[in-house]
Amino acid sequence: RPVLREALETNPLPQPALHHMLAEATLRDANPNFKAALDENTHYLDGEKLSDAERQRGLLQRARILLALDRLADCHEVLGQIPVNARNRAEATLLQGQLQLREAQRLPKPAVSEPAAEANEFRQKVEAAIATLREAESQDTLDTQISGKAMYLIGVALLELKDHRAALKQFARILRIHPGTPEAFAAVFQEADVARRLGKDKDAITRYCQILDQISSPESFSNPWLTLNELRTHIQRTHQQYLDAEKYEMASQLAAHLH
Repeated sequence: RPVLREALETNPLPQPALHHMLAEATLRDANPNFKAALDENTHYLDGEKLSDAERQRGLLQRARILLALDRLADCHEVLGQIPVNARNRAEATLLQGQLQLREAQRLPKPAVSEPAAEANEFRQKVEAAIATLREAESQDTLDTQISGKAMYLIGVALLELKDHRAALKQFARILRIHPGTPEAFAAVFQEADVARRLGKDKDAITRYCQILDQISSPESFSNPWLTLNELRTHIQRTHQQYLDAEKYEMASQLAAHLH
């Protein structure tokens, strides 16, 4: 980021591409500053003489940032500006599915005792998101590499429906087809959380330690599905739960793998 800012300062001419790169660099931080990324994206889109493809790239970036800021209506509006025949249509479809899933997550989770109609509204929204994500997966190309992202979000959607078996199958598929990707890292994290909630402590600890061992340095951590603060908070809370439950062996194993 300092190098990109220096490049902006030393060049008197408008450099929209630098603003786009600055926004991306900000988004890839361990704990992204989404408001700063939005400012850089605004500078990019305000640039003159952007080609249609460049503008669509900027709109897609803006939609990602707005979704991260939980500005769902604004995200929907921006996605509507991306043409159906755009080169990055698969990415737009992926974001549309992610937006639908976020809208479903805003609904109160239906209890077993609630009327079927209320439960169906939540289920229908999640299933609509899954359908959109499967469409994005089918649009994948070597250029877009959308498949793993769509697969991960489908797994998250299945967890919302409490279909743990299908979700775990989806995460295992990601690890088999897309190893070493941010989605694979996040999939193992989800597997660990599911195992913990199901009382399978040994499986949970194995997976938690697996992801912690992948973090060589907190400063270099970067994952679009999980910020460093979110990971840290979750691990600390899990460690405390094991202590409170007097499961000291589990707490000790987890602590041994902390950076």
